[in-house]
Amino acid sequence: MQNPQVLAALQERLENVSHTPSSYIETLPKAVKRRIDALKQLQVKCAHIEAKFYEEVHDLERKYAALYQPLFDKRRDFVTGDVEPTDAESEWPSENEEEEKLAGDLKSKVVIAEKEASADEPNPKGIPEFWFTIFRNVDMLSELVQEYDEPILKHLQDIKVKFSDPGQPMSFSLEFHFEPNDYFTNSVLTKTYKMKSEPDTTDPFSFEGPEIVDCEGCTIEWKKGKNVTVKTIKKKQKHKGRGTVRTVTKQVPNDSFFNFFSPIKVSGDGESLDEDSEFTLASDFEIGHFFRERIVPRAVLYFTGEAIEDDDNFEEGEEGEEEELEGEEEGEEDEEAENDPKNAASLRSASSSDACGRTPPGEAGPPRTKGRLGSPAHGRGPSLTAAQPRSH
Repeated sequence: MQNPQVLAALQERLENVSHTPSSYIETLPKAVKRRIDALKQLQVKCAHIEAKFYEEVHDLERKYAALYQPLFDKRRDFVTGDVEPTDAESEWPSENEEEEKLAGDLKSKVVIAEKEASADEPNPKGIPEFWFTIFRNVDMLSELVQEYDEPILKHLQDIKVKFSDPGQPMSFSLEFHFEPNDYFTNSVLTKTYKMKSEPDTTDPFSFEGPEIVDCEGCTIEWKKGKNVTVKTIKKKQKHKGRGTVRTVTKQVPNDSFFNFFSPIKVSGDGESLDEDSEFTLASDFEIGHFFRERIVPRAVLYFTGEAIEDDDNFEEGEEGEEEELEGEEEGEEDEEAENDPKNAASLRSASSSDACGRTPPGEAGPPRTKGRLGSPAHGRGPSLTAAQPRSH
């Protein structure tokens, strides 16, 4: 490659092609392409090492889950009222600045007055409707809850995350623990998410960490007439010959949070899912991940709303940066338009269509069902990808 004539010929070829990565690679000599193929082999080996890293992270999560569990068990006891926290356990700095400024004697009088007033207040057991309140506070969950789901969710006492045992395929389960109620006989409803942490043999470079690839629910043992996932409708049918009319009743699916425990199955017979099913399954994966990474570890902060405020602040910051960058770009375009009259008309046209925030017709594609669900603000552990639902 040190021959000046060869270098000049190569340079001429490069100048005659469009400057895209693929077109550039096509112009390279075979010897260079061979070395690039060797680099790709190294990249595949890196992906397999990365997969092993995430497997060890999963083992580490399982180890620390066992350390968290005693604290979560105590949380359940406080929530249900089975155990009353001690004064030391319930001590927390007050956010009331005026109270902090009160002098010693005056502060003591206030404390005494508060105790006397609290003696007349009702003292319900535990923290009523703890988990139900979290469902109401979190938009992702409240959108799933129907009015007839609410009385059932008020019986929810705890949600646990269980990781797969060592040596078993990577997965995690959500356990929803209910007190005895008038709706179903189950004390625990489960949802298991199966994960994969290995590069795809057909597309190894797409590997970005563990993927949720499938999920399984459970059978809810509904008591008679209490199944909120179905509804009974009446239809009139007319006999073609006699003209008589009869009324028939049948059960049809009904919107409910409890459909969460009857997920769409990923097809294993080579059939692909339709777009709506893919969207539903991807949303299911995202909700399961959110329970695991956010709701269960930080339940009290979602109950009080503090975690939601933190999420909103983070998202607003991201959007603010984006808007600022867009503003700079628009400013540059305005300057170009002023200097070039030809650009001015096209710029005005683009501004009028974008001002309402609408996507031009034909540009909006189907919902993305693959993408990183985790982020530094959205979870403690590594990012987790919800896999594109596909046939196995």
